[in-house]
Amino acid sequence: MLLNKLEDDFDCSTDQDGYCILDGPCSEYAEEFSGYVLDLNFTSNSSASVRVPLATFVVDGPMND
Repeated sequence: MLLNKLEDDFDCSTDQDGYCILDGPCSEYAEEFSGYVLDLNFTSNSSASVRVPLATFVVDGPMND
């Protein structure tokens, strides 16, 4: 799994609404995030789902602008 290679690059908050920060800009990790999606299923219709690429939630922070 490509994300395992990033373990040393993550700095994550332990708060309930926490987030993780990568050491470099997101563009350096494009390959690692390209193949992962969140698959959201709806309880009102089990056959309906939405697939959202994980990269959708990855943004460069102020240090990488």
